Amino acid sequence: MAKTDKDEIKKDIKKYAGLEALSSTAGGKDLIEYLQSGFVSAVDMLISKYKSGKTDELIPLIAMMDEKLNLLRTLNRASTNKKLALGALKEEEAKIQEETS
Repeated sequence: MAKTDKDEIKKDIKKYAGLEALSSTAGGKDLIEYLQSGFVSAVDMLISKYKSGKTDELIPLIAMMDEKLNLLRTLNRASTNKKLALGALKEEEAKIQEETS
């Protein structure tokens, strides 16, 4: 079972490293900027429509905000998540070492 946990953590590290690398490229920075401006635009539209807007107009705006915010969080937190996963890997390896000793 510990081997599976270790393998999963390694997969996570690889995923976070890729996201971190993407975030640091020119294209990744452009993507982050695009997502941020799209989120701000959606907030502006929501603010302008919240009193008079119908539910079927507001729900897509909120969904768009949620989508963009989730993508931003994924990209912006990749470095932190990778560090946390590396720490978890070290802990898992120490646990395995203790079990085999």
